[in-house]
Amino acid sequence: MSPSTNIFTEQLHLKILRDEHPWIQLCVVRVSPGLGATIDELLTEIESILGDQLPPAFFRITEKETGHPRSRRVEIFIEPINDIQAQKNALASVVSVATTESVKVCCECGTRLRAFNDTLGKELAGQGLDCGHLEFGDIFCPECHQGDLADIAAACKKKHDDEFGDDVADETGTSDCGVFRDIVEIEPVDGNRDGDYLDDDQDDDIYDEIDDDEIFPDPADEAVSREVIIQLFSTADVDAFDNLYKDSPGDAGRRSKSIIRRLRAANPKKRLALIPDNWDGYCDSLAVNFPNFGEVVEFIRNHLALSSVGDQALRLPPMLLIGPPGVGKSEFALTIASDLNTKLEIIDMSSAQTGTSLSGSEIYWSNSAPGVLFNTLTAGDVANPIFMLDEIDKAGGDPRYDPLSTLHQLLEPRQAAAFHDLSVPEVAINASHVIWIATANELGAISQPIRDRFTVFTASEPTRAQMTEIIHIQYARFVNHHPSGCFFDEKISDEALIALAGFHPRKVRKVLEGAFGFAARMRSPTLRAEHIQAGGPEEIEKNGFGFLAKIKK
Repeated sequence: MSPSTNIFTEQLHLKILRDEHPWIQLCVVRVSPGLGATIDELLTEIESILGDQLPPAFFRITEKETGHPRSRRVEIFIEPINDIQAQKNALASVVSVATTESVKVCCECGTRLRAFNDTLGKELAGQGLDCGHLEFGDIFCPECHQGDLADIAAACKKKHDDEFGDDVADETGTSDCGVFRDIVEIEPVDGNRDGDYLDDDQDDDIYDEIDDDEIFPDPADEAVSREVIIQLFSTADVDAFDNLYKDSPGDAGRRSKSIIRRLRAANPKKRLALIPDNWDGYCDSLAVNFPNFGEVVEFIRNHLALSSVGDQALRLPPMLLIGPPGVGKSEFALTIASDLNTKLEIIDMSSAQTGTSLSGSEIYWSNSAPGVLFNTLTAGDVANPIFMLDEIDKAGGDPRYDPLSTLHQLLEPRQAAAFHDLSVPEVAINASHVIWIATANELGAISQPIRDRFTVFTASEPTRAQMTEIIHIQYARFVNHHPSGCFFDEKISDEALIALAGFHPRKVRKVLEGAFGFAARMRSPTLRAEHIQAGGPEEIEKNGFGFLAKIKK
């Protein structure tokens, strides 16, 4: 790889990270490129938690080896400015998720790592891949082709060419795979703890060798014809907000300056996440995976079809999923958000006492802060994230501070197009593209005006056949997302499937986790009925297989 190519790639990573999260210019971040997506998600979550308290008092990300050549564990050190225990708990949670996720992907290319076993060996052999040097339990990266250096080079060249074309190839016409193995490092730049960032002139000399037109095409260019851009907020509003509070003393002045810095750093134009290319086939698979949500799936299919004959942008009307606990309402909403490649925000309405989590707090309070809707839209890269309002029927508190009152505006697209966060009333935000999915156990506990703004669907208890599909989903989710999941067979065995069918859907995940632990003790990649019995003996003794009698025929 030529020196110019190496400079090009490193500066590209720096530009992307700084553009997305400007506050990290004051911090140290050292991660391998394959961990970039994990760190990007972590930074987004930190921004959601800390809001205008960025940058934190201390923040540093490094990584260390785990014993496997393509696995790294990130080490994250963060200390918020304010000593708020709930905030620290939230940070600890997202840090834990990022640390767990980091060891599950290849640090070079970002592909999920796998553990070799007999079942996987047969699968790879069927693809014509040589697995002779792999032993039971060995961790390897499928994309990097079993660790063979020649295959790594070929895989990385393909990934490089797919993303950048041949423009940065070296003189031999090939792209060295080292372009994806170089450590991406961001060191602090000169600045102070008040959050001074590099000005535009300083940024320009960092990126002199990068042709922005080639890396970041103009949205009007035909090469990105599918991209849909909307104006999220007006810079004139930001200027007005700045002029109004620039001389304000004390907490109000510091708060407004922090928000203004974030708005200045954010792009006022955001893209809309698009529908899947194979949207009809996606809905078919969704119907298979969630068989007791057929009516909802057809509703989604119709709206994806509508987008397919227009600008391809993802648009879904507000949906309210009603049903008893354990039928999969939350799981369905989470799956849609993950599959449609847009940002997801989950708000637990059962613990909400006021509407401040969504709409911010009044500006006259000393601790006034923007709500999660303002932060997600301004700091994110899409204008149509999914907001999941979990257990909306349990929202309570003083009627004067109704947690659902903001929804009267937000669920009406015309009104949502000019949403004003209570903490930043001078800046109008276009929230009309946000996708709302709410869940509830009882419809009667929700006021009529709120109900009328949703399309309501009732999810029923699964049938016997549908229960089988639910078990498959829960098994696959563990295998694909748990740090130890790569050890086990990709498909559940028939005997384990039959044993699990004796449990209520809500209990399946709990019993599965215990069963996987027992199977790991036995060094068995295949889940057996005896593992299920060991994983949930109390449930079996209490319920036996009686749940099958309750399931609809």
